[in-house]
Amino acid sequence: MSDISKAIRFASLLCAVGLTSLPARAQFDSPLLSRIQLNLVNPGGKSLAMGGAFVSIADDATAALANPAGVAQLGAYQVGISGKQFRFEPTLQNSNYAQGTGGAYSLIERNEYTLTGTRNEAEFFSIVAPVTKNLSIAAYGATNLRYRIDTENDLDPTYRVFFFSRFGVANSLDEEGGVDVRNSLYGLSLGMRFDALTVGAGVTVNQLRYELFGVGGAPSYRQIADANNSTRIAADISTDVTSSRRLGFIGGIRYDLFERGALSFGAVYRRQPGYDVSYTVRGTTASSTFLFSCGHDDPNIPGSGASACGRFKVPDDFSLGLSGRPIPDLRLAVDVQRIQYSQLNDGFVPVFAFCGSGACTPSTRTITRGSSDDGTLLRFGAEYTLRLSRATLVFLRAGYYREPAHGNKLALYPDV
Repeated sequence: MSDISKAIRFASLLCAVGLTSLPARAQFDSPLLSRIQLNLVNPGGKSLAMGGAFVSIADDATAALANPAGVAQLGAYQVGISGKQFRFEPTLQNSNYAQGTGGAYSLIERNEYTLTGTRNEAEFFSIVAPVTKNLSIAAYGATNLRYRIDTENDLDPTYRVFFFSRFGVANSLDEEGGVDVRNSLYGLSLGMRFDALTVGAGVTVNQLRYELFGVGGAPSYRQIADANNSTRIAADISTDVTSSRRLGFIGGIRYDLFERGALSFGAVYRRQPGYDVSYTVRGTTASSTFLFSCGHDDPNIPGSGASACGRFKVPDDFSLGLSGRPIPDLRLAVDVQRIQYSQLNDGFVPVFAFCGSGACTPSTRTITRGSSDDGTLLRFGAEYTLRLSRATLVFLRAGYYREPAHGNKLALYPDV
């Protein structure tokens, strides 16, 4: 029959599901919780208004995180705070496959659904203090990753990831519930000026909140699989972040190519932490109840060799930026940001593995494997200074960037 492989890994955020022990592969989008929108954008109203194209500017209190080299520009005490509405709109796919001649799979139908979730939160605060003429320090707190989505409101309340037909027998995976993820950090950044060049670095203390929840206020997220012999398996999954605080690092430079910021170059690299996550999978079949937890295997489930331990790595990112003033009152900026989404796949383990007839061993199981590609974001911004009087200035800002949802792409493989 089937066995539950036990565990999960955040990167696919509960990517689940192998089906049968077949050599052919079926390709499908990851389930509900893998379509993450990471919101790795520089904080603050000015940066956001310019599409996040701020690495080469970094001239307010948000420079502590956007580019610590920028705090050296601030020659007086400065306090900053900002809030943000996080809006999540992942697009999910429901894929229906059938097995054809020779065991190959063909896609019969694919439907798309768009979920919507919003959160309003304070995302950043900081205080910058000058130490000497060319040296400043900043203390700050921020939310640099936020994601919350569930099926209850939009998908009423179960989402069917796929339906699979093998020799006329149905296999499927449903999901109920959602995930609430937030990475909060507190940091110190130091910036020093060397004439036209400024450099900066800082350290952050990070804490992850990673909570799975079910529909109707249930404490656990649920996945329900229908095996080859039509035995439904329900897995209630909860998590615990066992490494609650981790260190990160940030470093940056800024260089004025011409006087008065006529053309400036900036670069920043953010090294993010990884977390240990323990998963508890409590499931039921028609004949038994079982409990999985980190480091524990249920001897009553044949072939259950996977550990319910996972890792979640906040992706590292780096940015290059250029800004300049073609005319005195107009500033244009462009950033190129590279985000290492592939780090999300570190330690991927499937939740479910389905078997054909006979003993459930690695040679007869089929599981899913995930992969993600790194992403490159372009950010554009403009700022125009409207001089109403000698003492009254109005800043008009506009910007654009687009960060799509990133998660795993899955394929079914023999468990060998």
